[in-house]
Amino acid sequence: MPLTETDRGEILQLAGRYAQSLDTNDSDGWADCFTSDGAYESDLQGRFAGREELIRFSGVCKDLMERTGMQPRHWTNHWVINGDGETARATSYVMVIDTAHGGAVVGAGVYRDQLRKMDGSWKFVERVFVMDGPMTDEMKGIGDLFKGTS
Repeated sequence: MPLTETDRGEILQLAGRYAQSLDTNDSDGWADCFTSDGAYESDLQGRFAGREELIRFSGVCKDLMERTGMQPRHWTNHWVINGDGETARATSYVMVIDTAHGGAVVGAGVYRDQLRKMDGSWKFVERVFVMDGPMTDEMKGIGDLFKGTS
């Protein structure tokens, strides 16, 4: 069965919950956007698979926001979603701005998603963030926080 417009709308709602949960430090809400064995990966922060690791990732984000005073807002657009009604693949552009510091863009790139419909709800099986541009030394330092080396 092909992906319906309802499926596409539900996937966009999932992406909205994902962004708002991450931006407001709702670790459980953010982890709920993934399957139980789901994974988030980025070239900056590394790979986090399974609920416990996803919650750990969100906790590091919260600590970073509290330490720096940052208030991120994740914005996605230019979605392309394909699937069969049970699984889907999506790509979207993402930009992260810091509203606490004048709306500075702190990151941009592409999300590459694998999704699965489970018990009537779409979840991320894997969400990979590929950052645009080169990684600065400051970004590498932030990435080390997620790896526990800083």
